Amino acid sequence: MAVGIVHPHLTSLFLLALFPTPTDMVRVRCFSAMDRTTFTCINLVWGDLEQSECCLNPNYCFQTEGDGVSTLCRPVSEWSGWSEWSPCSVSCEEGVQQRRRVCIGSGECTGQEKLQARPCIDQPCCAVDGGWSPWTSWGPCSVTCAVGHKERYRTCTQPKPLCGGRCHGGTDQHLSCNTQQICPTHGAWAPWGEWGPCSGTCRPDGPGTVPSRSRRRTCSQPAPSVMPAGRSCLGQDSDSGPCPSLPFCPVAGSWGAWSAPTPCPVTCGVGRVERHRACDSPSPRHNGHPCPGSTRDHNFCNTGQPCPVDGLWSEWGAWSSCERKGFSNIKCKFYRGIQERERNCLGKDHGGTICPLDWFDSRACYDVQGCRFDAYVWTAWGEWGLCQPPCGADSRRTRRRTCQAVYPDDVHIDENVVITGSPRRRCAELDGQRFEVMENRTCHNMPTCG
Repeated sequence: MAVGIVHPHLTSLFLLALFPTPTDMVRVRCFSAMDRTTFTCINLVWGDLEQSECCLNPNYCFQTEGDGVSTLCRPVSEWSGWSEWSPCSVSCEEGVQQRRRVCIGSGECTGQEKLQARPCIDQPCCAVDGGWSPWTSWGPCSVTCAVGHKERYRTCTQPKPLCGGRCHGGTDQHLSCNTQQICPTHGAWAPWGEWGPCSGTCRPDGPGTVPSRSRRRTCSQPAPSVMPAGRSCLGQDSDSGPCPSLPFCPVAGSWGAWSAPTPCPVTCGVGRVERHRACDSPSPRHNGHPCPGSTRDHNFCNTGQPCPVDGLWSEWGAWSSCERKGFSNIKCKFYRGIQERERNCLGKDHGGTICPLDWFDSRACYDVQGCRFDAYVWTAWGEWGLCQPPCGADSRRTRRRTCQAVYPDDVHIDENVVITGSPRRRCAELDGQRFEVMENRTCHNMPTCG
């Protein structure tokens, strides 16, 4: 079907018939993409469309009048990737870095965590300033006649600065000195005077004599002294040359005819077309006025066709209980069982592609819920967790040791086999605890929340 520029009023009536909901009447600014760095709409398609027109393409982005918030048309939302970690909150000793993510789309995202923080150390110590050594003796006078200067120095060594510190103030001092001797004054040219008028007002467009101009200068900045005698200025006191850049007569430019509009660049949703013209009937010459206005003109085109919406996987469902075919119960028997989970492909519409990969997942397992074992051990300390909350003065981080059963040798646990359930724990008491020991530490130099 041929696609051209559709009259906006007819487009609105067409969409009202298809989507008779109140949101169809919301007027928005429509863009063709969202910047995944700033999460703002980019590449304006048209400045005044109904939201339903814009969102015929789920990859488009819109801004409503008033709040200016950028929203992706896609009906199923997803979290963006985490941003880069921010610079450390302090330049020395321990501080904190933060990173963020945002929910992209018109719906809600699962999960609550939008901000994370972790400790950082850019420099293990803070700067300590040094101290100055005593001044050296004054050096000799810099001239043999009239007035000069002499210098003395000091160094930043008593003590030396540490960890990037410095001494405040200068390393040298200057003092005026008078030799009581008169110096001769040598002559120097004053700046050239202004150019005189040109002998003509324009230059020929071809062979001919180019108009000229002249200027003068004086030996007066300074004039040479008489006693003691100074040298006079070298060179000439007058100069002449051609007049530069004399203009030709100006010719104003005029527009040529508009080109035909470009084809509609999209096969679904709303696109943008343009036409062109050139300032060549005639072109401006010799500083003539350029053509007023723009070389381009824009309009929008509406295909009237909704764009495909690709499917998006939901989060995985919970794992099923650990079971083995042909056995009613494998708890504490160390028979290898199977756990299963599923997920759904959401949002596919208008011929979009189905979600890739499988909707079904399984893994091998052993069920140890409430089981007793012959031996138990305390695990090593785990890694330090993130700072919680991720901002504010009361933020802390935690690491843990847990009481863990020693499983029989015939229970083989690897990346494809998991232990499900919680066995009975009977470790020797550690720090007054029998099941889990926690250690907390304050996160320093946290940014304020807000």
